[in-house]
Amino acid sequence: MNTASLAWPSLFADQDLPAPPLPAALASALQPLGDTAYATPGWPARLGFNGAVRNWLIEPSRARAWTGIVGHGLRSTAVRLCLCGPEAGFFIQRRWTFAFGEGPETRRRIEGAFAMLARIQATVATAQAAGRWPTDRRLVLVDDDFADAPRWGWVEHGAMELPPLATDPQAYLNILIAVEALGVPITAASR
Repeated sequence: MNTASLAWPSLFADQDLPAPPLPAALASALQPLGDTAYATPGWPARLGFNGAVRNWLIEPSRARAWTGIVGHGLRSTAVRLCLCGPEAGFFIQRRWTFAFGEGPETRRRIEGAFAMLARIQATVATAQAAGRWPTDRRLVLVDDDFADAPRWGWVEHGAMELPPLATDPQAYLNILIAVEALGVPITAASR
């Protein structure tokens, strides 16, 4: 048994944060990368947010995850999750701080992002099981609190860079709607 992979949820529990929604196979493969990050094999120990997107575009076929608490300072610490595979890439970086009384707000935003990501993962799985997932493209979500509003879109297989993605404050909801347009009811997929 991989005892290192059992320790990663404590990184979040110790901060009174929810653990990211990781598929069981990826969660069990996580290895520590220092004191504040865990990753499946294939991620560099020091992973920049944009570098994670580039790594996925270069090698999209391998399912992998990177999660941890990054940064330093009163307002520049973040919870980061990079979760990707052949059908989709999810890159989330949410600010995490107790400075200036912002702890409850930043915690709620992290909880909300992880809850919506879990729903999106369920819709993707349902679409795949129904044979309705597009074979010519993959889904991408880039949600970085230190940049613009969340961005999302579809990326053609073989693309080596992201196409322009429109900023969308309702990205998580609009992804669910886009998957529903594939013929997968949101209510059935997100139960």
